[in-house]
Amino acid sequence: MIDAEIPQRLLKGITVGSLWMYVLTVLLNNPSYPYDVRKMIKEKFGFEPPIVTLYTTFYRLEREGLIRKEEGVYKVTMDGLRILRSAIQVLRRLADVLDESSKHVSMEQ
Repeated sequence: MIDAEIPQRLLKGITVGSLWMYVLTVLLNNPSYPYDVRKMIKEKFGFEPPIVTLYTTFYRLEREGLIRKEEGVYKVTMDGLRILRSAIQVLRRLADVLDESSKHVSMEQ
């Protein structure tokens, strides 16, 4: 669940601004429809993406070949999985750099 103390601007950037990662993550194990994905994102990650933004994200992901509609539901493609794994690595590296940088700061005033 998302910590309520994180500034809203950061939350918006890592939720709605990166919605494609959440969509791919949810679809990996739950091929589904946008409406159901919205509910799953709320349950799993604690935020509800705007419906128009979600449908736009689905359209873009499908156009880019990262998801495809199969038997009426959307599924992640191999390219989608590859891109998601790359994004996760970028986020891990960023978190490591931020964490390491913050360890060297003295909070004494």
